[in-house]
Formats: sequence, structure tokens, C-alpha cells
Amino acid sequence: MEKGYLGLEIGEKILRFVYVAKQKGAYVLSRAGEMEVNLNFSSAGALTQAIRMIVEKEELLPKRVFVAVSRKDVLIHQQLMPKMNAAELAEVVPGEIEKIPFFYNQNFEYSYTAFMHSKEKDRVLLVAVAQDFLKSLIDEVDATKLPFRDIEISPLNLKDILPKPLKADRCDAILVVQELCSYFCIYKGSNYLGVYRSPVGAQQIMSPVNAHHQEQMLATWVGEFSRVAKSHLVEHPQTPIEHLWLVADKSIALMIGTQLNKDLDITTEIINSESVPNLKVADSVDWNPSYVNALTPLMYTINTKKPLFALDHFFAKFQMQKYVMLLMVKSIIFLCVLVFGMGGVNYFVNKDLAMLKEETKQISQDIQLLSQQNKYLFDQKNEYLDVRKKLLAQASYVKEINRTSWTHVLAAIATELPTELSLTGFRFSENGDVQIKGDTFDITNIAELIRKVDQSSILEGGKFDFLKEKKQQEVKLFNFGIQANLKGKKEEKDGPKKD
Repeated sequence: MEKGYLGLEIGEKILRFVYVAKQKGAYVLSRAGEMEVNLNFSSAGALTQAIRMIVEKEELLPKRVFVAVSRKDVLIHQQLMPKMNAAELAEVVPGEIEKIPFFYNQNFEYSYTAFMHSKEKDRVLLVAVAQDFLKSLIDEVDATKLPFRDIEISPLNLKDILPKPLKADRCDAILVVQELCSYFCIYKGSNYLGVYRSPVGAQQIMSPVNAHHQEQMLATWVGEFSRVAKSHLVEHPQTPIEHLWLVADKSIALMIGTQLNKDLDITTEIINSESVPNLKVADSVDWNPSYVNALTPLMYTINTKKPLFALDHFFAKFQMQKYVMLLMVKSIIFLCVLVFGMGGVNYFVNKDLAMLKEETKQISQDIQLLSQQNKYLFDQKNEYLDVRKKLLAQASYVKEINRTSWTHVLAAIATELPTELSLTGFRFSENGDVQIKGDTFDITNIAELIRKVDQSSILEGGKFDFLKEKKQQEVKLFNFGIQANLKGKKEEKDGPKKD
């Protein structure tokens, strides 16, 4: 089995799955099915075990898991509100959700999107999920150790994976029959024009209690959607519903589709295996129209499309909390290791320092003792150094002027040249005269150079020749000249010095 994407639909008691893998350049639905599971989350681990069972039984290699939630305890609700800015809307929406009895006095996560209704009002489509349920769901799927970060609240994003109408301005609708409720969604292009929720679902329709008057119940139920369609036509007379997609379990889809075509003046089409663009269905898969709920979040990733309601919205906060807790635990462990580690290091460092101090003290004592014992030898050494110094002071080293190279003189000057001073001119004549020209921003550098020339091993008699001042980029620049003599040349010209 190739690596692919695993899509799950979490219902009241039904867990549906789809598996899509890339084969020969196309995405193929190669596995699909459903199973009854205890999904009230009262017993921890039921969903985790069911997912692992599916993966092992079908021999799947999922590289990513997508979850679609189709349950009555998830709120999908529309409301007309006065036009507000984003900050005002973010403040008002949670209050509107709290007015709903199911979400009163309990924590919940929510998302919403506003669509233009008129100049004065917006149609706000909002969704809310109880925090306890959402946390249990994420924890159970996370426990499978499969990559997971996408949650779809069905059928919010379903419309955008269906074929686009031939007419761009055509108004379509989707009827999604879940286990305990149904959603009738009216849309045009990317905008929702209405979302209606019915408390009747597949379990009520297929209940043995309703078997004797099933036809009458269906007619009453479909009548609700007929009234919704007429209400929409009153509100939008220019955009009647022209096409209705039906998403229902295959056991009741044909019966419901027949009733809709009979009672509604709308072309009704049951979603088949060819209704989802960019997806092929393997011959081995027994198609069920309800599979599109599990396929919805998966197809957005395949088609690299951005959904109207972000798939990671409800996932992000819990993952952030998880990562923060994990980071806190790791930080505490790190701090403990750091404290104990530094304590241990500090102990050994102090121990080594005490040992080094003791050794240093002992060495000092040994040196002092040896110095006292060898005082005579040190005195002889000092006498030898004094005699050597006197002999060196009396010695003279003479060079012939004509053999002195100008490169030696230039090297001596370069060695003595301060780093803040630049050399611009140099002249050395055979009679031993040396002329140095340079630039500097600090006049004290000139005095330093004269001082270094007098201290040079090859030059002497350094004196000032000239000094010019000029400005360069609003900064004073001093151009100067220094004259000096090669050592020994002056005495050769003037004769030996007299005592």
C-alpha cells in the first residue's frame, strides 16, 4: 500500500474513513468504509483504538490524518448582525453563542465568517465546539502518533470541493444528512446566502418506530426545506436555487432524492463518485455519498486550496497549550539539571582552586628556599650581566655610507611610522640626508614620528621641515615634512668630534 492521506468523519456512533494515495500521477480513493464505535468519549481510548484497527485491518500507511466532525453537539448557526468592524465583531460573537442553551455556562471554542447581506447588515456564519469534546477528540487522535493538524466542522467547507456551476452567478444548495440532524446550505460562488439546520437526521428517518408513516414524515421533513427555499426566493428574488446536491448515506440517499425531486422545484443530484474534481475512485471501493464529508479537508490539501473556515483553527489553541506545557516541563527539567550540574561543577572547581592555591604556595616556598641556597650563583650571574652590558656599550658597529641601501632606510622608517599617519613622500640621498613627507589628522603624530626617528637604530637628527594645513571633507588634514641624517654621516662630513 502506498503512503497517502487518511480522512475520518466523526459522527454520533458511526466512524467513516477514506484513504487517498497518489497512483500514476493521480489521486485515487483506494480504501473507504465505516464502522460503529462508541464515540461519546465517556470511555477514553475508544476512538484511538478504532483508528488503529482501521489502519491495521486495511494495511494503510497514512502520512497525515484529517478529521471531519458531523455531530449534533457542534453548533453551526447564521445570524444577521449590523455591520461592525473586526474588533466589535470579535466581542459580540462569543456573547451570541452563550445565548444558545447548549453552550450556556460552559467553555467553548468558536470561529466565524461574515458575508455581506445588505448595506446595513452582514450575515455572520459562526461555529462553536465544546472545549471538553474538542480536547478529548484531539487527544484521542494524537494518541495514534499519526501526523494530525486539520479539523473540519462538516459541512462548512464542503461546497468548495464540488464542481463549479457552469454559470458563475448560479445559486446552488447542499443538503447534508447527518446521523441526528441535517443542514440545508444555500450559496452563490464563495458566499453563503443561508444555512438552515433541521433536527431530523438519518437515525430518525430509518427508525423502525417511523416505518409505518415514513413517507408522511419524509414529506413533512422535505416541506421544511421547501419553506426555506421559498423564504430565500423572497429575500433574493433574482437568485433562485437552481441545483441541489444531496449528501446522505447510501441506504437512504435514493429515497430522499426522490422525495426532494417530487416536492421541490429544484434539480436534485446525489453526489456520486465522479462529483469530486481531481479524484478517482478505485473499482474496489463501494461508493457512499457520505464519504464526501471525510474527503472535504483532505481535498483542500490535495488541491492546495485555502478553505473558507481554516482547518487548523480549532487545533491550533490546544496544540499551543500542549507545546507550552511540554516546554514548561522541559524547562523545569533543564533548570534542575542546570542547578545540580552547576552545583557539582562548582564543588569540583572550588576543590581544584584550593588544591592549586596550596600547590602555588608550596612552589613559592620552594623558590624562596632555592634562592637562599643559591645566592652565590645569582650574584655571579648579575656580575656577568653587568660586564656584558659594559662590553656591548663600548663596542661600535660601523657601516660604510655608500653601501647603505635606501630600502633599509625606508624599512626603518616604515617600522617607526605611527599607524595614524600616512607616508606620501620619501627621499634618501647618497650624502645621508633623508627627507620624509606625510599626512595626518592629528598633529601630535608628527612629534611622535620625530621622537621615533631620533630613537631609530639607523637615523638621527630628526627635525621639522614644513607644515601645511588643508581641509578634506570638512576635516583638518596636516601635510608635513621631516628631515633626518643617516647615523655616522654627519660625523664623516664635519670630521671626528672633539672631546
